[in-house]
Amino acid sequence: YLTKDSKTKAISLGPMAVAMGQRLVRGYDLGRIIAPLIDEAHRKYNVSVDVALFVANSMAIIDRREAQGTLTFRREVSTEDLYCTGLGKALLANLAADELQEVLKRQTFERRTEHTRTSPEALQADLAAVRERGYSVNNEEYIRGLISIGAPLFDPNTKRVVGALSFDSTTVEQPLAEFVDSHSAPICDLARRVSALMPAA
Repeated sequence: YLTKDSKTKAISLGPMAVAMGQRLVRGYDLGRIIAPLIDEAHRKYNVSVDVALFVANSMAIIDRREAQGTLTFRREVSTEDLYCTGLGKALLANLAADELQEVLKRQTFERRTEHTRTSPEALQADLAAVRERGYSVNNEEYIRGLISIGAPLFDPNTKRVVGALSFDSTTVEQPLAEFVDSHSAPICDLARRVSALMPAA
């Protein structure tokens, strides 16, 4: 990310930093493009919605809506903890096998709640289910009381996974099974519509 001139000792941005910056700029442009779709889902289903891109081995939030009249939580703008969130698991499940292994090596597998999967083996089993059904489920694995459903975002040209979006709720509002039954189809549809608007990588 940074380069150092061997003679002058001056430090400047390296190619990885430039690439990350370009990806973030595209992300913010995408945020404006997809805003009507996110607003529509937010109003229709009264859920919190997060949209994130996979940037430098982390998920960077580019768009967020918080549901009115529900409990909210504060998520970091960018996080490398992909193993315990709906966004992260939706992405991980759709990475190529070699890329997935590299990303898993960087996961901490810290136990955040009693529901957190704390080993690559346990996570891999969950990711297989995510691939089969097309969406991820976060059952209080990141924060106690928080439940979410995640769906992957794909580059329409390369078909590579480039991010994810999630619908977030809490166990106070509704049980997980009810949330999944009512919101899994809408989030997959929204992910397909957003993916169709993704800019070329």
